[in-house]
Amino acid sequence: MMSGVEPASSKTILLNCAFLGWTTEHMAQRAAENFSKGIDPDFAVPAFMIGLQVSFTAFFAIELQLHWWSEGFLGFLKSEDVGWHVLDILCVAVGVVDCILDLEERTHPGQHSVLSQFTVVRGIRVVRILRVVRASRVMQMCRELRMMVFSTVNCLKSVLWITIIFSVIFYMFAIVFTSGVVSYLDTVELRRSSEHSDLQTYFGSLSHSMLSLYMAMAGGNNWTVYYSALASMDNGGIYCSVFLLYITFMLFAVVNIVTGVFVDAAMQSSRADQSVVVQHELETKKHYLDSLKALYEAIDEDSSGMITREMLEASFQNESVLAYLSALKLNTPDASTLFDLLDFDQSDAIDIDEFLLGCYNLHGDASNIDVKLTHAEVRFVKETLLDLIEDVHEMKQQLPGNPSQPTSGLEPGNSEPLMPQTLNPKP
Repeated sequence: MMSGVEPASSKTILLNCAFLGWTTEHMAQRAAENFSKGIDPDFAVPAFMIGLQVSFTAFFAIELQLHWWSEGFLGFLKSEDVGWHVLDILCVAVGVVDCILDLEERTHPGQHSVLSQFTVVRGIRVVRILRVVRASRVMQMCRELRMMVFSTVNCLKSVLWITIIFSVIFYMFAIVFTSGVVSYLDTVELRRSSEHSDLQTYFGSLSHSMLSLYMAMAGGNNWTVYYSALASMDNGGIYCSVFLLYITFMLFAVVNIVTGVFVDAAMQSSRADQSVVVQHELETKKHYLDSLKALYEAIDEDSSGMITREMLEASFQNESVLAYLSALKLNTPDASTLFDLLDFDQSDAIDIDEFLLGCYNLHGDASNIDVKLTHAEVRFVKETLLDLIEDVHEMKQQLPGNPSQPTSGLEPGNSEPLMPQTLNPKP
C-alpha cells in the first residue's frame, strides 16, 4: 500500500459517500416537485453532478492503477489487501456504468435505451459506500469507530452460520405447526371461517409458518398474536405449549448464545487489528506515565523536583499513597528498598526521569524478557568469575616457591574451577 495516497483516498471516499447521498436526495426532491405539478419526473442528472461523478470515478480508477503498478500484477492479486482490491475494482466498474447511464439520460432525455433500463445498476451504486470501510483503516484518531467497523465486517461469517442455524430451527417448528393447522382445517367450512383466518395467514403454509416464527422471535410482531391463533384450534393446547417452548428456547437460549458469538468475534477482531493493538498500548502507557507523574508531584511536597529518601519514607505513612502504588502494580516491601531501586545514579535523590523510568520498569510481574536478561547477566558473572579464578591460579603458579598443590576450589590437573552449583545456570 502506498501510505502517502491512503489519507487523500480516505478523504475522497468520504466526500464521494456524501456526494452520493446528495445526488439521491436531489433526484427525489425534483421528482416530488414534478409530481406535485402533474408532470412526469425528469431523471436527467444535472451536468455539474455528472462532472463531479466522472471526477470521482477517474480518481478512484487512477488510484487503482497506481496500486497495480506499485505492487505488480502478481503482487496485486496475491497481496494481503486483495479483498480491498476486489472491492475497488467493483466500485470503479459500478462508477463507470453509473456515469454512462447518467450521460445517456442527459444526452437522450425521455428515451429509454437499453442501458437506461438497468435500474438495478443505479441501486448497486450503494456498493461504493462500502469504500468507507477501507477509509476507516487510516482513521487513527477514531479507534472506537475503526474497531466497530472492522468488527462488523468480521462478523459477516458468523452471520452466515447463524442464519443457517435459525433456518433449521424455523424449519423444524414450522413443520409441526403447519402440519397441525392443515390437519385441523380439513373442511371447507373451517377454512372459510373468519375465526380461523389467522391460522391460514400465519401457519397456512411452510413458508408462512417460518416467517411467523421469525417475526415472533425478532420482534416483528407480538408473539401473543400467533399464540392466540394456535389457541383457536380444538387441540390448540398442545401446539400452544410447543409454541411457548419455542419462544423460551429462542429468546433465552439461542439469542443469548448468538450475542456471545458476536461479542467474541468482535473481541477477536479488535485483538487481530495491529493498529488498534498498537494504539491501545500507546494510550495505556501514556495513561500510566501520567498517573506516575501525579504520584511524583504528590510525594514531592516542596516542589523541588527531587525526592529524597525521607520524603519517600514519609509518603509510605499515607494509606492513600500505598493504595495508589498498589493500583499502579508497584507492590514494594518498604520505602527504602524502592528508593534504592529508583536511585540509579546513587545521588540520594530521585528526579522525575528516574522515577518514571524506574517505576515503569518495576510495575507488574516479571516477563519472559526480564527472566532471560537475568539469566544472561548470571552467565556473564559466571564467565567473569571463571576467568578471574583462572588468572589468579596462573599467577599463583608463577610465584617463586609455589608448591604444585591444587588451589582450593580447583581439581588437580584441571584448570577448570569447581564453581558452586548456584553459579551454574540452567541450560
